[in-house]
Amino acid sequence: MPLFRRVTLEALPLAFPLILGTFTACRDTPLAFGPTAATAHTNAADLFTALQERFTDVQRTPKFAAARSALARAALTPSRIYNDTTVWTTMTPDGQRALVLAGTFADNHYRFSAHPSVPPPQHLGDARHEMRLTRVDRDQYEWNTSVSNALGAITADDIAHVLASMLSTAATNTPDNIRAGYQTTFPATTAVLSRLFSLDVIRITPLGDSTSAVTLGISLHPDRLAARHPAYAAYIEKYVSPARARLTLMDHAGTVWWTMQGIKNTLTVTFRATYDGHLAPLTGPARPLPDSLTLRSDLHVKIWIFGVTINNLLSQFTVLHPRTSAAGSWYSNASPSGTSPSPPIAS
Repeated sequence: MPLFRRVTLEALPLAFPLILGTFTACRDTPLAFGPTAATAHTNAADLFTALQERFTDVQRTPKFAAARSALARAALTPSRIYNDTTVWTTMTPDGQRALVLAGTFADNHYRFSAHPSVPPPQHLGDARHEMRLTRVDRDQYEWNTSVSNALGAITADDIAHVLASMLSTAATNTPDNIRAGYQTTFPATTAVLSRLFSLDVIRITPLGDSTSAVTLGISLHPDRLAARHPAYAAYIEKYVSPARARLTLMDHAGTVWWTMQGIKNTLTVTFRATYDGHLAPLTGPARPLPDSLTLRSDLHVKIWIFGVTINNLLSQFTVLHPRTSAAGSWYSNASPSGTSPSPPIAS
């Protein structure tokens, strides 16, 4: 879970469904959700059902609602809540505090409730959240957050195949074909997302080395929501519209692999993809993505009546590989065309 989930990065996950829908419209990508067409359909349906349930009319028990408010106020001054028994579900003599939550979907709403312990989620859509605070020294504290969600039978290999197919689609198609693809394949999704988003820019530049540079430009339009969802539109205008964010993923040599910048209701994403579905650095020869990278963030957000700016926040970004590779050879000999080459996946 993002450290600044509530406000700081809200503009970024808001646009993720649009990015996902844009590049899953290729005929090959839906098949990447599983080793057979039937399995792929089930995996995709379960995954998106679980995500839909998670964000449907979210409700919180009084215990968690109060604890959540206290956590937000004391995130940077944890000593204020360290001994507050109203916040934690467990407090141990060795100095650890924990708030453990169960998330369940029922009666058309998603409910978070606090418990001393919660087993790993088994039913589709269920979740287990644990926020742990440890005092490691007199004036030093450590936060740890663990989140588990039941998303169905989809595996890490399946997700890797989906990402590979999305990148291949981005690198080998034309902007017109991509727009036609998602509008034809997902007409209902396109109609719903267009209430808030517009995909203003799809720029794909073949670089002559089996890679393409890709730029996406996305705009948010909270005014379009006002008639049907006035509270949501007001929230976006109050917290998202004033926010500014620039995220840069770099390796330890300082080479940039992708960037994401949000300002004034616009989001720009830049990356470079190989024809067979891998990320490549924005500059220099194409090569595999390192396992260990650094995410640099520059952020400005509104919190209550205050403006908060964080510059040069560095986070360690580690790639965890699935059991098998998402692709066979690292390059293909395909050329950009109206349709993408067959991705290196089972179909």
